Amino acid sequence: MSNASAVYAKTFRQLHAPGQMLRLANAWDAGSARLIESCGAPAIATTSAGLAWSRGYADGNFLPPRVLAAAIAEITRVLSHAIPELVGGAP
Repeated sequence: MSNASAVYAKTFRQLHAPGQMLRLANAWDAGSARLIESCGAPAIATTSAGLAWSRGYADGNFLPPRVLAAAIAEITRVLSHAIPELVGGAP
């Protein structure tokens, strides 16, 4: 894991501190992820239903893996703090 990624991972772990409420906004595509990040969110989650429906598939394991991988690649490409190693990209 690269040094920058290690810092992001440590920061993400710290968001899970006892007594601290972790709020994660759910992105469904690159545009929503970028908007959430621009509003100052410290971390972003993805919504399975939102991601599936935004790609034209029902929720519940109907989204083909290749379509899911493409969607995650699009989302991580527009974020300034994505951790490539955690989403299958190169460091």
